[in-house]
Amino acid sequence: MNGWLIYPKNEAIRNKAYINWIQAEGKKLNLSIKLLLREYFQIGITESELSVMYENKKVTLPDFAIARIMDPFFSKQLESLGIRVFNSAIVSEICNHKAKTHQYIASASIPTVDTVFLNDFSGELSMIPFPFPFIIKDAKGRGGKQVFFISDKEEYFQNVNTFIARDVIVQRPAGTIGKDLRVFVIGKEIIAAVLRSSTTDFKANFTLGGSAQLYPLSEVEQAMIYKIIHLFDFDFVGIDFLFDEVGNLLFNEIEDVVGSRTLSSTSDINIVELYLQHIKAKLNKG
Repeated sequence: MNGWLIYPKNEAIRNKAYINWIQAEGKKLNLSIKLLLREYFQIGITESELSVMYENKKVTLPDFAIARIMDPFFSKQLESLGIRVFNSAIVSEICNHKAKTHQYIASASIPTVDTVFLNDFSGELSMIPFPFPFIIKDAKGRGGKQVFFISDKEEYFQNVNTFIARDVIVQRPAGTIGKDLRVFVIGKEIIAAVLRSSTTDFKANFTLGGSAQLYPLSEVEQAMIYKIIHLFDFDFVGIDFLFDEVGNLLFNEIEDVVGSRTLSSTSDINIVELYLQHIKAKLNKG
């Protein structure tokens, strides 16, 4: 089976080792996986039919595509041409917009911090119903970027221009600061959970300098996570949680284009092998 591995150009450079890992594991499963860069694709309509070109040339369509991009419109074009995309366009659309994710998750009554959705944010402080401190996030940000802990008016006005005319979410802080949990999910299965901690920042992201360790999920925690899993048709995602003041999980966000540095640093789980086995099983079944 032939597949495309699609990355933005800058991320392909940064993730060269991970790309090599995917391609090597693919060969073991008779999956030929070719790296292609999103910037070199052209999608549209040719002779009244949906089309996709690469470097302005027609291409032979693959059996599947692994989309390491946050571009649900592009993924939808591939799906409309009969290509199975991992993760799907609908997962990409929901999970790469924090407000949409929270809105969707709320249907299952999953615990979270109080959150306000402010699309096309004007920057007016009066639009925020919470007292200081609060957290403001770009709804389309990822990796802990475009996330600010705002303690007072001075910090607010120092940072507000970052968010004007963007979709943002504003949240009350969780009960426990500087600690979060990433749960790695493939299909309908929980693979592992990693606790991320920071003593210097309210954000505990591993790539931002936090520490990480495997975390044993309780039955209650697993049950809540499976409620989220059953809302979606996931392929490979990371579901992130915060902690309240007594250590209970609070839903935070879902990473569609999830990395695995924390899992690789804390375990010998071959997450790429498991993901490609899932992909092959899905293709054989479909």
